[in-house]
Amino acid sequence: MASALSSSLSTRYPSPSKVTELSGVITTGASTSKIGKGALFQFDCSADSVSVTINGKEAGEVNGKGIGTAFCGIYLDEKGVSKGLKEDLKENWGE
Repeated sequence: MASALSSSLSTRYPSPSKVTELSGVITTGASTSKIGKGALFQFDCSADSVSVTINGKEAGEVNGKGIGTAFCGIYLDEKGVSKGLKEDLKENWGE
């Protein structure tokens, strides 16, 4: 999962070092939490940060101008991975 998110984020965010840092937070957090099937990953974003929680345990946070906005773009921008999610959000939350 970290690899797929990093790949998507790298096309939206100009700092390879921050993308790598976020991937490390996810990977390290996942190995520390000994995740299995059904693990819950939570990504909290502000415009300039992404914090990662795995199964209720804080894994870490990455800060960088616009990184949270870029991360949300993985799901919500015009190249987003899930058109169904965008449509569902529009229908239930408005534009």
